[in-house]
Amino acid sequence: MSEPVQPRDSIAHAPSPTPSPGPTHDAEPRASLPWIQAGFALLDPERQIVDLSPELAQWFNRTQTDPVGRKFDDVFAMLAPEWIGSPSWDEANPFARSVLRVAAEAEVCWYEIELLRHQAGWAVRVQSTLPPLSELAESPWNTYLAGERESRQMFIRLLRAEAQLGNLMKCWPGVIFSQRADFSFQSVSPHVLDLTGITAEQWLGQGRSFWHVVHEADVEELHHQCRRAAKIPPGLTTTFRVRNLQTGRVSHVMEHRQAVVSASGLVICYEGFWLDVTREKIAERRLSSSAWKETLATLTMGLAHDFSNILAGILSLSESFLDQTGKDHPFTPGLALIRGNALQACQLVQRMMSLHRGQTGEQNYLDLNEMVTELADLVQRVLPRRIIVENELAPRQLPLYVDAVELRQVVLNLALNAAEAMPQRGKLTFQTLLVDSGTPPPHTQGLFPRLPCVCLVARDTGHGIAPRHLPLVFDPFFTTKPVNKGSGLGLYNARLFVERHRGAISVASEEGVGTEFSIWLPLADFSEAERVQTAEVQQRPSILLAGEPGFLHDSTAEFLRLHGYYVLQVFTPDRARDVLTSEDNQFGAIAILAGPPDAGFLALAREIHEKHPKLFVILQLVGGDTDQLPADLLPHLSLLIGTDMSEAEMVRRIKQLFT
Repeated sequence: MSEPVQPRDSIAHAPSPTPSPGPTHDAEPRASLPWIQAGFALLDPERQIVDLSPELAQWFNRTQTDPVGRKFDDVFAMLAPEWIGSPSWDEANPFARSVLRVAAEAEVCWYEIELLRHQAGWAVRVQSTLPPLSELAESPWNTYLAGERESRQMFIRLLRAEAQLGNLMKCWPGVIFSQRADFSFQSVSPHVLDLTGITAEQWLGQGRSFWHVVHEADVEELHHQCRRAAKIPPGLTTTFRVRNLQTGRVSHVMEHRQAVVSASGLVICYEGFWLDVTREKIAERRLSSSAWKETLATLTMGLAHDFSNILAGILSLSESFLDQTGKDHPFTPGLALIRGNALQACQLVQRMMSLHRGQTGEQNYLDLNEMVTELADLVQRVLPRRIIVENELAPRQLPLYVDAVELRQVVLNLALNAAEAMPQRGKLTFQTLLVDSGTPPPHTQGLFPRLPCVCLVARDTGHGIAPRHLPLVFDPFFTTKPVNKGSGLGLYNARLFVERHRGAISVASEEGVGTEFSIWLPLADFSEAERVQTAEVQQRPSILLAGEPGFLHDSTAEFLRLHGYYVLQVFTPDRARDVLTSEDNQFGAIAILAGPPDAGFLALAREIHEKHPKLFVILQLVGGDTDQLPADLLPHLSLLIGTDMSEAEMVRRIKQLFT
């Protein structure tokens, strides 16, 4: 008898005894199937066996060479007379799992078949498994566990754990998931349907769809967070947006992701959960805006007071020297004073207008020293005279690439907090530093930037912060002020600012001595704007696809996705209008599937051109002829796709629009 053929290196298996020679191709079905820990086989594209492991050959009751060249289905069918279920050979799905049941005489066995589609054919994995939870709960003890005490105890534990996990996944208000390294899901709770529009069953084995539901503006950051999670054992918590592919609704989810890593550092899978925090995000935005308006009101009142004093001087002097003119006139010093006060008034008015006119969201280059000098002068005029404001500026320029409006808000909030901590008298010092060595101090929030970095320190001589409060000061809604005296969002907004700019903020305080807040930001190298522009160019363009539901709609969406576009499907003109007016959606084009009879969708094309002039309007003609379209519609279209246009030409024309 020849030695069995050793399996290929690509087939992983546990050591086992060499299988005994099996029957020939005409062997009878077996009366009893043994337990198999894990068996592997490689198949060609026609599903013929190329190679198999010793465990699988023994389970087939054959030698390793006997099944080679035969169809896997044929060999599989000869194992037992009746199988319930069959392997899922789906050419379109690269991964599939089936649980099959077989009754051999009085014995019932369950097996899990995993199929992996690849370029060279198929990889098959077969292993014994316990039956579904419902059958386990209703079966006699010795049906599957042979009466061994240890097996019974394990059965009880597994049954309880599976039941608890099942209840948790059904009742948990969020989404619990286990995700492979390619971002396909091993398991996911049913609530994923509410957020993504895809059922839990459809998610299994799908990796590409995960990045379809993540908001296109958050994809890059989420990739970055996933890479970080693989290096941090406790995992990471982050927030991003997902879009429901059925309704188009955008939700904010808080995700905790923890990587399961092998000894060699290879990511095996991710475990984690999602929580829908959309309402919290909306409330956060409104409260942040409200908190800033309260701060702005305080500043405006102080500026108005100074302005009124200046106006009083102008009015009194103008009345006294109204009729006096001449270069050598004795009233000339008074006129010079009027001019100086008027100049001060103009400067204050300009600062007041800039505070009201500033809009967040745009990053630009600025010199931190220059900005601190300007703000310190403003703060000195606003704060009570008992508080002295001083600057300690670095000897060189400190360039930053930041949102200047947000940074001003953060610094002014720190100044007002410092003033409240010094009710009698005190000193507020703004210090700027170029830091080229050191480590993050205690009580730091955010990501400490790479050195050298820029540091802005706001130091007061107030009553200080209690040590037990230091870890909490950057949390939302945390405040030590009396009720209705503070929103608890000022320092939280500062934390959000530094996190958005890849920086950090820290606090150090001693009761009775004072408090020091430090903002750490990356030093600009003047390549940031170019990188942002490159990222915007490389961002995948988004298309809103509108039209009647059906096969054409779905196939068009899949066609566009395969060519690199984000696609959101809507099925009514009203739904398209709602999606386009949402601030969470930023589309480059709308593609409308319609023909001459579809008056509603054709009217939508005209309306989009007028209300959203920067949006490309693409009309794909469905039935009919271009001559049947209203003549006044054509000027409203960026691209008209006729029924005779080839797919290659369609892709080329759409690409031209976006480039």
